[in-house]
Amino acid sequence: MTAINPQKIENQLNLLLKDFHQPEQFIIHLRRLLEDYADHVYRPGSESVLPSLLASYHVPPPLLRELDKKVAGLSKTNPQHALRLAEALWEIDYIEFKLTAISILSAIPITESQSVFYLLEKWITNCKNQNLLKQLREAIVEQFLPAEPAKLIEQVQEWLNQDNLSLKKFGYQVLSQSIEKYPFDYLPAIYKIIQPSLYDTSATFRNEITNILIELTKRSPKEVAYLLRSAYQSKPHPNIKRIIRSTLRYYPSEQQVELEKFLYQ
Repeated sequence: MTAINPQKIENQLNLLLKDFHQPEQFIIHLRRLLEDYADHVYRPGSESVLPSLLASYHVPPPLLRELDKKVAGLSKTNPQHALRLAEALWEIDYIEFKLTAISILSAIPITESQSVFYLLEKWITNCKNQNLLKQLREAIVEQFLPAEPAKLIEQVQEWLNQDNLSLKKFGYQVLSQSIEKYPFDYLPAIYKIIQPSLYDTSATFRNEITNILIELTKRSPKEVAYLLRSAYQSKPHPNIKRIIRSTLRYYPSEQQVELEKFLYQ
């Protein structure tokens, strides 16, 4: 593994970025750079999680941080080139290439949201790596929530309405992850999105739906308690009582007592 020299890395990355508009050349030169800094004797520690199915060069983190910073800067000003490059990078089955693709996608201006969501959906559908999916969720929330919170809610609604299980799960997880950061005046829209899921008895999305209700309860317990009671009174369903049991400890004590009584009605 080549020793880290900040000035050398700076020069190498600047040279690499000259091919930002030529994905094939960029990939060739990035591969050479990663091979140059790769740790070929890397061994996971005893506390490591199960190994990823994707290969990795195990390059020093400072190299990837500098690479991410530079590709993000160019992606903001060259969105069309960035989209083509991100798509090409994701096709390479190495963690570093896919992480760079995520860095590029998350820096593309939200004016290109249609293209961003198109690529994102394509990646989610075929991605089995949980760490990459987590990175994608974090990237999309950070990218859209501050500037276009309504757009993010709208997109989540689209995902939840689809039959694709991967997209649906991703939509639930994005919603759960973003609730804490949403302004209060957006919570009614989230209640509306999640309400049909209160009657979902399948185990497929049980954890995701429960996590959303937990996050909503932390933000606004009175409103969530009212939502659950109203949903049950409108359409009595044992699944709603299951959700109440799963979220009960997140309510203030007074509401816990009230909801416990409701469970035995």
